[in-house]
Amino acid sequence: MLSIGRVAHAQNYYQPAEYSYQEVRYALYKAAQTGNAQNLQQILSLGYPVDMPDQYGDSPLCQAVWEKNRTAFLILEAFNANTAHSCMNNIPEKYKSAMMPSAPMAAARASEGIIVSSPEIGTPTWVWATLGGAAVLGGAGGIALAVAGGGGDDKPISCEPGYVLVRGICQIQDGSTNQTLPSVFKTDEYYANAGFTTPLTDPAGTMLDRIGAANAYARFGTQTGGTSTNPTFTWNLKPVTVAVLDGGIFTNHMELAGLVDPVATSGPADILDFHGTAVASLIGGKWDNIGMHGIAPNIEKIIDWQWVNTTDSVNYQTTSNLNKVINAGAQIFNMSIGNGSSYHVGDRNQIVFGTTTLFDLNFNSSTTAYTSFYQSVLRSIHDNNIITVLAAGNDGWNQPQLFAAAPLMPDFRPGGQYDLTNLFIVAAAANLDGTAANNYADSTLADYSNKCGDTKGYCLTAPVGDFGISPDDVIYSAWFVDPVLGHTYGPFPGTSAAAPVISGVAAFLQGAYPYISPQNVVQIMFDTASGMDTCFGKTGATCTDDTFGRGMVNLDRATQPLGTLTMASGTSASGDQEGFVGTRLTLPRSFSASLTAALPKDIIVLDKYTRPFSVSMAGLVNSTRRPQDGFENTYRTFMHQPVQTIKANDKMTLSFSQSKDDRRRSDFGSLDLSYNLSENNQMRFSYRADMKTDGTPHMDRVFANPFAGMREAYGLSNKQRLGDVEMTFGLTTGKNGFFDGDRNLEYEHKQSMNVVSGEIAYQPASFIKMKMLGGFLNEDGSVLGLNGGGAFDVKTTQTYFMGGSMTVQPTENWTITGSYHYGYSNPGQVNSFLNLGRLLSDSFAVDTRVKMDKNRLLGLQVSSPLRIVKGRAAFDLPLERDLQEDRIHRGRYTADLKPEQREYNIGLYYMEEREDLTFRGEIGTRLNPDHIDAKPEHRALLGVGWKW
Repeated sequence: MLSIGRVAHAQNYYQPAEYSYQEVRYALYKAAQTGNAQNLQQILSLGYPVDMPDQYGDSPLCQAVWEKNRTAFLILEAFNANTAHSCMNNIPEKYKSAMMPSAPMAAARASEGIIVSSPEIGTPTWVWATLGGAAVLGGAGGIALAVAGGGGDDKPISCEPGYVLVRGICQIQDGSTNQTLPSVFKTDEYYANAGFTTPLTDPAGTMLDRIGAANAYARFGTQTGGTSTNPTFTWNLKPVTVAVLDGGIFTNHMELAGLVDPVATSGPADILDFHGTAVASLIGGKWDNIGMHGIAPNIEKIIDWQWVNTTDSVNYQTTSNLNKVINAGAQIFNMSIGNGSSYHVGDRNQIVFGTTTLFDLNFNSSTTAYTSFYQSVLRSIHDNNIITVLAAGNDGWNQPQLFAAAPLMPDFRPGGQYDLTNLFIVAAAANLDGTAANNYADSTLADYSNKCGDTKGYCLTAPVGDFGISPDDVIYSAWFVDPVLGHTYGPFPGTSAAAPVISGVAAFLQGAYPYISPQNVVQIMFDTASGMDTCFGKTGATCTDDTFGRGMVNLDRATQPLGTLTMASGTSASGDQEGFVGTRLTLPRSFSASLTAALPKDIIVLDKYTRPFSVSMAGLVNSTRRPQDGFENTYRTFMHQPVQTIKANDKMTLSFSQSKDDRRRSDFGSLDLSYNLSENNQMRFSYRADMKTDGTPHMDRVFANPFAGMREAYGLSNKQRLGDVEMTFGLTTGKNGFFDGDRNLEYEHKQSMNVVSGEIAYQPASFIKMKMLGGFLNEDGSVLGLNGGGAFDVKTTQTYFMGGSMTVQPTENWTITGSYHYGYSNPGQVNSFLNLGRLLSDSFAVDTRVKMDKNRLLGLQVSSPLRIVKGRAAFDLPLERDLQEDRIHRGRYTADLKPEQREYNIGLYYMEEREDLTFRGEIGTRLNPDHIDAKPEHRALLGVGWKW
C-alpha cells in the first residue's frame, strides 16, 4: 500500500469518451482476452454494443472464435454476445466446434472436412477440420493428420488463494474482480442505513448502496484487522473538516465522541432537538461496528455551530461565529436549516414575516441586520472556497427554500463579484423504495421534498426515504444521549438528511483528491449524478431537471475517471501528457517473459481532473503469438500447396498456388509473374499471402530470410547472371508478419513493413553453392514485432541485416545445407516512456537430406528461429500522484530483451512423390518453444494427396 502522502487508486477503468468503432471493438476483445470482465462491463456501460463489428464485419465474439480463445469466448457469451451473429457464417465449423463442443452443430459436423476451394481436376487440394486434440486435413485430392503434444506454457488457468475460476475468469468468491472487495465494507453497520424497523438485516434500499459507497470504499480503504463481521480499516484519504450549521450536537454520543469541536457554540445543546446530532452522524459517524456509520471515514473534525437554538435566547448567527468557524478550517458547510417559501425564487427575492423583511437576497439597504449577516456568509463561502450544501426544504413545493436561490442573485451568479458556481449545492430528498433485484434503481422524489425548481443547475437528490412509503424506507442515524435510554438511534428522513448525505460525499471526495479545487469536487458530483437517463428505473416515466436537478449523488461514479485519460510524461500532473486511448505494448513471446517480469505491477493514468487511476501493466502488455501458433505455422507450411506453372511464351511465365489459410481474403497463397528481358536478365513480380508459409516447400522455409516474414506481401525483383555469379535485387512490401497470431494487429492496425535486399549466388564447384544476402528492413510502428499503441506508440524503425547459406553435395544423393542470418536494429528513444537500445538478432538452420531414389527423400533438420542476442529496453513510467502536491512519482525500469533460452527445432521428415500420389511425414520437437523456458512441444504430421 502507498503512504498517506501519495495515492495511486487501484481500480479498473475505461475511458468514457468517443472512440472509433475499431477502437471500441479492439478494447472489447482485449478485455475479454485478458479475462478482465470489469473493464468489459465499463465499456458496455458507456452504451457500446458487445457485438461492435470491425471493418470486416467480425464481432469480438467472432474474433474469439477465429483466435480459438475459449476464455474470451465464454466471457463475451456471458455478456450476451450474439453467438448467431452474421460473421459466424464466414467461420469454418472447425473453429466454432472448438468453442462450442456441446452444441448440436458441432456434434453433427465433428467428422466433416471443410472444403475451402473447388479443386481443379488434376490438382491436389488440401483442406482441414479439427477433431478433438488432432487436426484432420482432407479434400477432393488428399487427407492428412497432425497431432501435437507438449504445449510450451499453455497451461490451465490457475487462480491465487481466495480466488475461484468462473467461466475462465479468476474471481473473488463473491464474483467481484476487484482485489479490494467492496463486500468487505458491507457490515451490519453499513446496512444500518437500510431502514428503521429492520436496520441490520434488510439491505434493500440501503442508502449507502444506492450511492455506490462500497465500491468507492474499496478504492481507498484496506482491511487491516478485525474479522469479517468486525473489520477495521485504514484509509488513503486526507482528513477533512465539516461545519454543521444546525441546532446543536450531542458531542458525547458514541458515534461522534472526540470528533466534534463546539467552536461556535456558547450555549447548551437543545436536548429536545436531536437534529444536529443526526446530521453530523450521517456525515462522519464513527466506523466502530456499533449502530451506523457516516459516509466519510476521513472526517477529522465536525464543527458544531449552533445556528438555531430554542433553549436559550442567544443569537449564534453572528459574524464573530462565522469567523471562528472559518479559522477552525471548515471546508464544507452543511445547512440542514432554512426558511420556507412558497414563492417562486425567480419572482420573489425576500422572506417576509408579517410586515417585517427578515431576509432579502438582493441585500437592499432597507432590510434588517439579517441581510448583512447572510451576505457575509455567502461572501465567505466564495472567499474561502467552502462547499455549501443547503436542504431544499420539506414543504412539498415546486421550488426550494428561498436561500437556495443565492447563486442566482447578481453578486453571486456566474461572473459576479462573489461567484458561487460549483460551491453551492441544493439538496432534495428521494425515496428508498428500491430493491436488490432492481439494483435499487427505482426511485421518486419524496412527497415532502421541495423540488429543485430554478436551482436545477446546482441541485442534487439523495436517497433518504419517506415515512409515507414505509417505516423501513427511512435512513437510520444517531439521535441523542439520554440518562435513561443512553445512546439512541432512529429514523431521520427529510431534506435535512439529504444534505448531510451530499456533504458526506463531498467530504470523501475532498479527502480522496485534495489537490483539486472544491469547485472541481462539486463539478465531479454534478457530472456523475445518476438516474436522470433512466428516470431512476421508472418504466415509461419522464424525469425533469425541474424536479431532480442534476440527479442522484453517486459516490461510486464520482470516484471513476472522467474525460480523456492521459499518461504524464514528466514529474508534474499538470505538465505534458500523452493520450492513453489505445495504449498497449505487444511483444513477441520471446520478449514478453523477461520484459513483463521487469516492469511494475501497476502504473497510473490521469483523468481530466488529473486524478490518478491505477492500470495493470499486465493488461497493457500482450504477446503477438499464442503458444499454439508455433505448431499451427509448422502445420500450414507442412501442407504447402503445389505450385502450378503456366508458360505464356518464351519470355513470360506465370506460377501460382492456392491459399491454405481460410482466414485470408485472397484465394492465392502465392503468385509469380516472370518476364525475361534477356537471356541473363529477368524481372519478377511476386505476391505471397504469407511469406512464412506460402510459395515455398516446408522443408526449405528454414533457409528463408527471417527479416522478411510478411503477410499480403508484394515484391518486385531483378535477377542478372554474370558467368558463375547470379545477382538479385528486390523490393518487397506488405503487412508485418511478426504479429503472427494476433488477428487484431494483422487486420485492423495494418502495420506495414518494407524490405530492400540484394543477393549474390555463386557456385565455385559443381558440389558447392553459396549465397550472400544483405539489406534493410523498414517497419511501420514496430521493431522486430515489438509494437505499441497510444502512449507506447512505437515509431518507424530500421533493421540492417546480412546472411548467407552454403549447400554441399558430397554425393549425388546426399545434400547438406546450412544458413545463418544476423540483424542490427537501433530504434533509440521510441517515446517519453520507452527507450530501446541497440538490438542484435540472429537465426540459423542446418539440413541434411538423402535421396533414397527418384521418388523418396529422407531428411533431418536442426534450426533456431530469429532471436534477440543482445538488447535492452528502458521504461520511464508514472507510478503515483502525490496526494499533496502537483507531482508525479516515476519509476525507471530496465529489461534485458535477450530471451532466457534459445529455441531449437529438430525434425525428421520423409517425402514420397509419384505421378498421382504424394505422401509426406514429419516428426519433430521444439525445445524451448518461442525462446522461453517451457516444456518441449512434440509434433507428428502425416499427409497424403492424390490427383484425378
